[in-house]
Amino acid sequence: MPKGDLRTFDEGDFDGSLEVQSFRGIPLDNVKRSVGYAFELEKKPAKLYIIASAERDLKSMPKLRMWVNDFSLSKEFKPNIELIEDKRALSTIIYDISPFGKEGKNELSFVKSSMDPLSLLSLVVVAFYPDQDIKTKYSLDAGMMILRENENLELESIGRGILVMGGRNGSARILTERNNYFSSYYNYESDEVEIHDDGKVNVISESEYIAIIFYGTFSTKSPEIRLNPQLSTKDGNLLVYVKNESEVPLDKVIMNLTVNGITKFFKVYSSVSPNQELSEKVMQLTNGVTNVNLRVVGIKSGMRVVIDRPLG
Repeated sequence: MPKGDLRTFDEGDFDGSLEVQSFRGIPLDNVKRSVGYAFELEKKPAKLYIIASAERDLKSMPKLRMWVNDFSLSKEFKPNIELIEDKRALSTIIYDISPFGKEGKNELSFVKSSMDPLSLLSLVVVAFYPDQDIKTKYSLDAGMMILRENENLELESIGRGILVMGGRNGSARILTERNNYFSSYYNYESDEVEIHDDGKVNVISESEYIAIIFYGTFSTKSPEIRLNPQLSTKDGNLLVYVKNESEVPLDKVIMNLTVNGITKFFKVYSSVSPNQELSEKVMQLTNGVTNVNLRVVGIKSGMRVVIDRPLG
């Protein structure tokens, strides 16, 4: 029987979209006392959570300080959820860091000030991007759930699910009515599995044990992101053209032109209106130029569409 607890820490309806990012863990000892993580946010979030999981010896309580964008979150290690397993304490801390999130690059660091060893198992960041054009129903669970080999945990998906597991080593099968997924992680990697089904989700351990740290499920109604990219030549020059055929404005449109896999043109356009046309004269063609590809990315509140358009 699975041991531990996954608790719902936030659920409801939101005018916007949610983005989940996960990062691998790392052991901290007397030589390596700190670790830093950088993550990007598409815009300033309405809400922002971090979920950090750690493993320590049951007899010790390491002093661990957490920082986000140069602001000290905590001077001590105070987990919200803790599980005792084989003389070890497996812990999860949930922080609401909404006031400190900003558009662009954000930095999170952990600094251990005591002699006691501690291993970070994983880090999860959940961002809520406000957008009146998008409606999302969601439920977020976090904690520490241990599954021994062949043990099963049943979850529920309302359309899309993201499952995060972490630890030293582990592997699992994730089964839905329509699809099978496989997850494995080694040496404190954090594995994120994205599930595109609704209904029952069964997680079955295929190793000595696995640690489930986070599960979020979402149902999103949003307008379609539609882009029409074109490549053409005129007077020996290569021209790129992109039209936003979406019914809504896009936060960003990114153009990346490559020749034989090497980037020759890159540009980011912000606040692109419906039916807005973007065009550039990017380079002069020479004899022998082959394998030309334009990649266009449309972004709206963390949701994105990627289109590749080759020349010819």
